[in-house]
Amino acid sequence: IGDTGAGIHLIGRGDLTEDELNAIRKASVKMKLHTANGNVTVDQCVDIMVKEMGETISPLVLANSPAVISIGRFVKEQGASFVWKHGQNPYMDLPGGKRINFTVENFVPYIIRQSHI
Repeated sequence: IGDTGAGIHLIGRGDLTEDELNAIRKASVKMKLHTANGNVTVDQCVDIMVKEMGETISPLVLANSPAVISIGRFVKEQGASFVWKHGQNPYMDLPGGKRINFTVENFVPYIIRQSHI
């Protein structure tokens, strides 16, 4: 999910490969999140390569969560531009000219996946 309302990247354990599960580490900071399932404290993260973006991200790992990429983090920290025009699918332009296309399901943008996330 490309989320404009999430300030951090997130992933659920169920979306991780065995190698990624073994690579989980302590996050640099412990965070309290207000989720649809209530408040949770998260202190683990893992490095994941998002092939479609050519980027490695370090999402916080939750027991149960959809894979969420923070659009705001890419725009503010990496200089990306996110565009969603009426009647069209959204896309993100990364510095260097790479365009990441999204599809929309139930008004929610999803990265068009080659594979993981």
